[in-house]
Amino acid sequence: MCIVFWKLQQTPNEKCRYKFIYAGNRDEFFERPTQLTKERNIGEHVVLSPMDTEPPEHMRGTWLGISKSGRISFVTNFYEAVFKTEDKKSRGLLVQDFILNSSNSFQPRIQKVEQFYPEKSSEAGDQDNQGASEKPLAQNDTENSAETKDSLDKPDTKGSAKHGSNSDNLPPLVKTEYSLEKGENGFVEIIEGELTDAATVQSKLEQYDGFNLIQIDLKSMSASYITNRGSETGIFNLSGSDLHGLSNSCLNEWPKVEKGKQLIQDILDNCNLSRDEMVQKLFSVLENSEYSVENPPKLEEMRQTIFVPMHHLSSVKKQASGYYGTRSSCVILVDEDNIAYFYEKIHTPEHQNIDEKVENEDKQYLAEVREFVFSLNI
Repeated sequence: MCIVFWKLQQTPNEKCRYKFIYAGNRDEFFERPTQLTKERNIGEHVVLSPMDTEPPEHMRGTWLGISKSGRISFVTNFYEAVFKTEDKKSRGLLVQDFILNSSNSFQPRIQKVEQFYPEKSSEAGDQDNQGASEKPLAQNDTENSAETKDSLDKPDTKGSAKHGSNSDNLPPLVKTEYSLEKGENGFVEIIEGELTDAATVQSKLEQYDGFNLIQIDLKSMSASYITNRGSETGIFNLSGSDLHGLSNSCLNEWPKVEKGKQLIQDILDNCNLSRDEMVQKLFSVLENSEYSVENPPKLEEMRQTIFVPMHHLSSVKKQASGYYGTRSSCVILVDEDNIAYFYEKIHTPEHQNIDEKVENEDKQYLAEVREFVFSLNI
């Protein structure tokens, strides 16, 4: 029952100087072996992330990571009775593939397409033909503008490029730039957009159990939400500077997500805070255990509480059992100088299965907030 909140702020200001703000909890069985957050050199990439060590090494991934190139990604599982099947890939690979710029990731491929429309030959005074040649795409400006906005907010993963009667001849694009230029013998429609091959996207979605994936590129200040569950699956662009929240359902759903968003928005609305004060307040939101202070929550009640106290739990289909709860909390702030401040807090460390040597078996030091300063090359 992980929960994450984030804001990609297109125009940082005096009130809030950060271009990216993240706060999230990892809820997991305490026996699952885990490596703490550290700087990792993977091939030609330098990343900062924790790591799952339960799958074989070639299948390992992470739930949260940031790369020197300014790529950030995080994933949550989808709440369902059967949450893990044997033939599926580790969902942690989704995060790793994106921050490593792997060809396996859900990456938009930018392509420019040019369509040529020859001018119709017209007899003198044939105003109808002249009118047609001046505007080969007979869409009024209002319709075209609204359509473009819709395509940016929600990419069309069905494979249909929504830009005129000739779209059947074009590859499936989510339009990002559009122009119509008059040439010597006609018009050229130039469309630049994200190539979204519906079959490829759907095939990749089916390789994993239920997930929600967020991909953020701080270099282009763009973000996308990808899911293979819910009423609509596929890739969705997240535009603007909205504060978002996500748990184990669809984007911005569940009571605890709405509650956390409101608590964080209150912090941001009064954001004349030092970095340390901001971090402390964000951690206080992540540690909000309302609805479950007195007793450990039942599984269905976890939709209500942001912080899940450690308790014994058996999954619905008995796929896993043991002590479960919020194992760690993380806060990330990226400032206008492209410095990422990454904070990690481990909860109830004496019960953690940390896959690292701890001197004298003393894990209490893990309860301290660990801080990393990570300079981005963007």
